[in-house]
Order: sequence, then C-alpha cells, then structure tokens
Amino acid sequence: MTRPVAIVGIACRYPDASTPAELWENVLAGRRAFRQIPDERLRLEDYWSPDPAAPDRFYARKAAVIEGFEFDRVKYKIAGSTYRTTDMTHWLALDTAARALEDAGFADGDGLRPIPSRAGSATSSTSAAAASPSTARAHRPCYRW
Repeated sequence: MTRPVAIVGIACRYPDASTPAELWENVLAGRRAFRQIPDERLRLEDYWSPDPAAPDRFYARKAAVIEGFEFDRVKYKIAGSTYRTTDMTHWLALDTAARALEDAGFADGDGLRPIPSRAGSATSSTSAAAASPSTARAHRPCYRW
C-alpha cells in the first residue's frame, strides 16, 4: 500500500547555492562549484598524493565546498559546550530543516502539532575513537569550518 506524500516546504544548502532558486539557476546555467580545497578546511599537504593507490591519502585537489555558513546557536538555544563538540554538519542539517519548515509556513515551529508516538527519527554520528583502526582512517582528516 502506498500513501500520497505532500512536499509543503523546501530548503537546501549547496556550494554556491543556499536556496532552491539559486541551485536551480546554477543547474540551468551549467555551473559547477568545484574549486581548490581551501587550506582552512583541509591542508592538502597532509593528505594529498598524486597516486590514487597511496594508502591513507586522496588524489583529488578540488571539491565542492560550502562557504560562508554560520550557525546561530543562540537562536536555537544551543549551549556553547554542545556547539563546540558537535560536528558542523549537524548544525547545517538543523538549520536547513528549520528553513524548510519556515518555507512551509511554520517559522520557529509555530503551528506544528506534536508528533504522534508512532512516528520517529533516526540520527547517527560516529566517533573515530570508537571505530576500529581500519575505519578510523576515514575520520582522520580534520575539516575546519
């Protein structure tokens, strides 16, 4: 059995596009957002190798990087200690979800009904400290925001 789905709000954040309209403009214009990876995000000399088979290295020199994102932790009532110890991708997801709700007419969650107990959400995060040595390798690059 399938149920209809209604999309009532939309938001996104992509490199060179912080709104769905900007993203669509970039698609129509055939723009690509790949550029040299900024040192403040990831120092190439620490991880780059021209050899694709080199262990613990990557060989791409360009990436599509989101620039200029700033999260307002005070608006969302996030403690400073929590903010500093949580990966920026979580704050990006929270901010984007809030913008989608605002686009749907529910700014700051006003007017939303409580979620029924049978509904749920799954959010995950991994820690390099808890990972095995073989998977910890993927967590070594230090991305800076």
